[in-house]
Amino acid sequence: VVAEDVREACRALPARPERREDATVWCKADERHSVQCGISRMWVHPRFRRRGVMGRLLDSVRADFVYGCALGKEAIAFSQPTPDGKRLAAAYTGTDEFFVYR
Repeated sequence: VVAEDVREACRALPARPERREDATVWCKADERHSVQCGISRMWVHPRFRRRGVMGRLLDSVRADFVYGCALGKEAIAFSQPTPDGKRLAAAYTGTDEFFVYR
């Protein structure tokens, strides 16, 4: 996981069923939201995927990114994720409208 300081993000638009595998994440560009952490890159070896490894890594980032303050899931944003990354971000945050930054 590569995390960086990010202050602003927009909310991702929910995926339309006909574009489920589209790599582009469309966002509500006219709405800006305050965030504290950007997830620039994330990767887990294919052999270890679907075992909760990335969720634990993201939990660790949220716990330690700001000294003395654990971040909520609403305080993180993802850079343009791949289709697998979109599924993970939606599952991790509990919404298809997770935050995205450029």
